[in-house]
Amino acid sequence: MIPRDKALVLFDEMQELEQLTKDFDPQFMPEDSQELYVSFLSDLMVQLANLSPTSIFFFTDNYLDRNRWFSSIGGNAELRLLPGEDKPCLQITEALFSEGYRRLLFLTSLNPFAPIRGIQTAFQLLQLEDDVVVVGPTQRQSCYLLGIKTLHSGLMTEYDPRSSRNHDDAIRAICKLNVSTFTVEEWHDIVSLSDIERLMRETAKQALGNRPFPRRTREYLLYLEEKYNFLI
Repeated sequence: MIPRDKALVLFDEMQELEQLTKDFDPQFMPEDSQELYVSFLSDLMVQLANLSPTSIFFFTDNYLDRNRWFSSIGGNAELRLLPGEDKPCLQITEALFSEGYRRLLFLTSLNPFAPIRGIQTAFQLLQLEDDVVVVGPTQRQSCYLLGIKTLHSGLMTEYDPRSSRNHDDAIRAICKLNVSTFTVEEWHDIVSLSDIERLMRETAKQALGNRPFPRRTREYLLYLEEKYNFLI
């Protein structure tokens, strides 16, 4: 049984990817966007399984539909229903702290390459005696990671993992706190067709080596490249 100390919180971002691919030229079919998301998540879970004992929670507002395929992606994450009221991150934080967890990380990124180094560094920083908040910015200045060890209601009320402005919102709320703030490495997110093309190049490069890489994502991207004629 995994000790109740570290918890990593993920959010269902299938709708975000579906909306993103509607703007692509050519536009992805809904079933292709959905399968691509499942590929992303499956590869992400494989990598997260290599973390030292950490409880992983995947929150969705579409529990019944996601439950049909969630068990097939592998990993040891627990599927939970996203609180339906306002301030879901605050409610999630309150619930996990009440269950005995002491270090929480919120991870929001479509990238199937897991930011393992950033996650490990964040959990290490949350071991410091001082009250600590950890932020992981993307290269577009959103926030892919937020780490806390204390229930800061104001911060978790302001933090919206689905907002493109969540980095600014988080920093503004953190500035009001008496805490030590740390930033971990920047990370790429998937927010445009060029990011999908970059992901194609990265997975192709890693497929030539002996290191593990997002294999399921790579295979599905090859299918999409042929179907939609990407210009890589």
